Amino acid sequence: MSYKIEPGGLRLPRIDTEESYDALEHLTDDMKEYGKQNLSKVPPTEGWLMLGNNPDMQAFWQIMEREMTSLMEGDMQATPFGFMNLANKVIAHELKQEYMFGTEVACDTSAVPDHGLGYEGLIKSQMVDFPECDCWNDEERLCIYFVKACINFSMTDEIFQAAINSWGESMVVLRMSWIAYVWSMAMMQSAMHMRYDINKEIFPYGTWTPENVKMTLGNLDGSYLQVRELWNNMNTFISGEKEARAKDAAEKKAKREHQAK
Repeated sequence: MSYKIEPGGLRLPRIDTEESYDALEHLTDDMKEYGKQNLSKVPPTEGWLMLGNNPDMQAFWQIMEREMTSLMEGDMQATPFGFMNLANKVIAHELKQEYMFGTEVACDTSAVPDHGLGYEGLIKSQMVDFPECDCWNDEERLCIYFVKACINFSMTDEIFQAAINSWGESMVVLRMSWIAYVWSMAMMQSAMHMRYDINKEIFPYGTWTPENVKMTLGNLDGSYLQVRELWNNMNTFISGEKEARAKDAAEKKAKREHQAK
């Protein structure tokens, strides 16, 4: 029987136990087993658990998050005022996405004091709508402008050039990719009708201490290498492309050798 949406409720089943997987009728037995394995690999929040209705996609999105986090040179979403943290804040503010906004506030309320940023840090965390405020340094201000320009389709040469100058071309691509990932998550959270519940302690005090951030990053360390291995073992986009490139290289080499004689 298909899932029936309750008015005002979540729009997909929340699959948080092995028993809840067993009860599903829309997944094969193999997919149910796959989903059960995912339970220990994704955060136990409603959005991730609803994505378990398609374990392949649940895994795909988590791989994306792990891949990008492991490439961010020690940055993490829970690190106050780093790029990832600011990107999440700006997107939640700009899209007015209640669930994402609420979880960002909860994260900051836990992380800011534990990172020694205190009262001023808690105020600063609510000021992303005012990038010219003197609470921001130049790097943070550039992050805010860059994220806003990306998601509002208002990028300028000046902002993009400043990003290249500050971060380098490779990091610009990575940071744009993170923005796209978080925006996609906000879209799905909204589509699944996720609302922020003040009575649920998503990030209680002490969740994101510097030590916990370091431990989490350690768990994700090297994820990008696993993704590279996966990618290297996948087929080429065009059938016979590898052979065609090898043939072309051989012909060019033979031509150069002939001309050199």
